[in-house]
Amino acid sequence: MRVGAAGRLNSALEPSLRDYTLLHSSTMFQRSYQPQRLKEDIAGILFGSLGGSNGDEKLIHVLRNASLTRDERAHVNPTAEDMAEFEQRKDI
Repeated sequence: MRVGAAGRLNSALEPSLRDYTLLHSSTMFQRSYQPQRLKEDIAGILFGSLGGSNGDEKLIHVLRNASLTRDERAHVNPTAEDMAEFEQRKDI
């Protein structure tokens, strides 16, 4: 909730006033309060029609949001077998 509020303050206030209101530095804001989900079409901004701004906005929106959902059936904690396999890996 604080990340969302900080993001709204960021778009409404100058950085110095935002930092004063949140009681921290700009570095802290940049490191801790930037949302992980972006509402902007970054690919469209950077690459124009090559980035999906050629009428494919609905498709891009669905694909972008697909990674924001979670599998309700996914395990919260790894099983003992999963941990054993992980411990044996040498590439991590």
